[in-house]
Amino acid sequence: MTPILKQQSWLTLAGLVMGLIFWFSPIPHSWQWIFFLLVIVTVGLPHGALDFLVAGEGKNKAKLSTFLFFYVSQSLAFLLLWFWPLAAASIFVVLSAYHFGETDLQEFNPHPFLKHFSIVCYGLATLTALLFANYSELITLIPDINKQVSQYGALQWLKENYLIAYFLLMGISLLILLQEKSIDRSQLASLLILSIPQLLIFLLPFLAGFTYYFGIWHSLLSIATIQKNTNATGWSQIGKLINAQTVSFALLALVIMGLLYWLISSFFNYDNQLLIFFIGLSILAIPHMQLMHQLLTRRYL
Repeated sequence: MTPILKQQSWLTLAGLVMGLIFWFSPIPHSWQWIFFLLVIVTVGLPHGALDFLVAGEGKNKAKLSTFLFFYVSQSLAFLLLWFWPLAAASIFVVLSAYHFGETDLQEFNPHPFLKHFSIVCYGLATLTALLFANYSELITLIPDINKQVSQYGALQWLKENYLIAYFLLMGISLLILLQEKSIDRSQLASLLILSIPQLLIFLLPFLAGFTYYFGIWHSLLSIATIQKNTNATGWSQIGKLINAQTVSFALLALVIMGLLYWLISSFFNYDNQLLIFFIGLSILAIPHMQLMHQLLTRRYL
């Protein structure tokens, strides 16, 4: 069993336990908020603190100044793009879809062009489920989303036919992956494991489903990916991941999120707290997604 498959197995087990808890006794919404904030603060945001480790492993051994310039310039550019919400949201959705798909499907290696296509389809299917499977709950939390969806026919169709879109996208992705000539039992097992987080997105309430997929599944799988690709696996190498530098970057990420929250609420026409949080998260995620892509394709800063 590969390190990534092992990590996926543990994260799937955690998701099943979470699903059983909700099945036996629905969790009060206030507790879901506490869980959401706890996971985001302790895992979701800090997993990006390892980006400097990723850049430092590159062929150019990026210096701190180079890394900070890259991060700040990319984040500022995307912050300014939010003055045009449709453009910013569209770019973020496409990049997020690719990022989620690339992380989840990293064990597969079909033809390069087909791999990119399968990654995008898988990621878009995942985002479709996250956004529309529990749409009524989502728009009670962020009413602005419903206003945007109602303005565009394509989004309105997607809201009403999200299951068709989901299974079409996921089906295309799976067909491409299953066409791989050298597919083995480990990869087939990975496909079965990947189906569990997808199912949980549909079954769990929106806030719990997002917390699980992004905060637990994706963030911890990203950390395992960084461990694997930087030779930091095993307890003896844990110091490469948890040290003064990464802790400092994790705290800096929290400070930046607070600053972004203030900037967005002060200078943009948004008043929903959760929407402002997601916009801030998207701004920090842009350079992170690029670095993770470079890590997985062995092309660095």
